[in-house]
Amino acid sequence: MLQVRPVDIFSPDSLLEGDVPKSLVYHVPSRIFTNAEWEAVFLISLKYSRKAMSRMLGTSLKAVEHRISRCLEKTGTTTGDELLEYCRRHNWDMYVPPRFLKPRFRLFKASTAMYSVDSSFRKQ
Repeated sequence: MLQVRPVDIFSPDSLLEGDVPKSLVYHVPSRIFTNAEWEAVFLISLKYSRKAMSRMLGTSLKAVEHRISRCLEKTGTTTGDELLEYCRRHNWDMYVPPRFLKPRFRLFKASTAMYSVDSSFRKQ
């Protein structure tokens, strides 16, 4: 079974208004954070809870909280949203840590807006 969902389409009008789609970045955009901290920032951007981050990273909740607090401290921010805005301003928001490029990670949560499609259907 294949799952699909609606996507945003960018028209020439969108481009003129400044709504340009960005590409993902696979190299560390800055040395401000450690690899572990970049992983925390990435999961914050995907709106994972600290508990879910702990399970995904295979570490304690306290370790996740420590990583997040270090990121906030280094950027002078106080909330996850402020941290993400800081990353957007510095063009770091499209970075994907190498750990999450491996097939074993399922990064995207199931959404009620997803549609099931029978993958056995083939155009004849």
